[in-house]
Amino acid sequence: MTASQLWTDDGRLFLTTRLSIPADELEIRATRAGGPGGQHVNTSSTRVEVVWNVFTTSILDDPTRERLIARLGGKLDSRGALRLVAADTRSQARNRELAFERLATLIRQSLVVPKVRRATKPTRSSKEARLDTKKRRSRTQRARRAPPPAAPMATIDRRATRYCRGLLNEGRKVTPMVIVSRSARVSRGVTIRSPLPSSMMSPSVR
Repeated sequence: MTASQLWTDDGRLFLTTRLSIPADELEIRATRAGGPGGQHVNTSSTRVEVVWNVFTTSILDDPTRERLIARLGGKLDSRGALRLVAADTRSQARNRELAFERLATLIRQSLVVPKVRRATKPTRSSKEARLDTKKRRSRTQRARRAPPPAAPMATIDRRATRYCRGLLNEGRKVTPMVIVSRSARVSRGVTIRSPLPSSMMSPSVR
């Protein structure tokens, strides 16, 4: 906020479009700033304090005054005075401007009336959207799960292959076989999904 926006044409501190503080209600004090900073800071009154009394001001109605007192209760003294201090720079004029800005910002924020929250029921579309989201999330989680274990495989040698062929030649039913290599190390063996006598299976899968 610039200096031109901070003050109205008639010299009042601008708060809102309906409220502004007359200059005669603002008390300004300049004191020496403490702490390091050289001879200029220690000998010049650059620290600026602005005081505005909430209890006695003429610009507030009773509801607004009560709202300010409730919001600024910890910042008011026993007489209702609100004090803002600025000692940021070595310039008294700049600190004066900062103090007025902080006072106006604090009062403006305290005047905001919070909106009353009213309980409402969710609409039909919001319910459907929530259920759709849950379904999509459920499908995603199911897709991340580990697949079920594969059916056990039996490793057999050439004798088992001839045994199955003999059963087929005799007209007996044999479960359809899926012949794949179990591993690269099984050079003479085949892997099938078919019930075989235990004597035909390798010891590792009996």
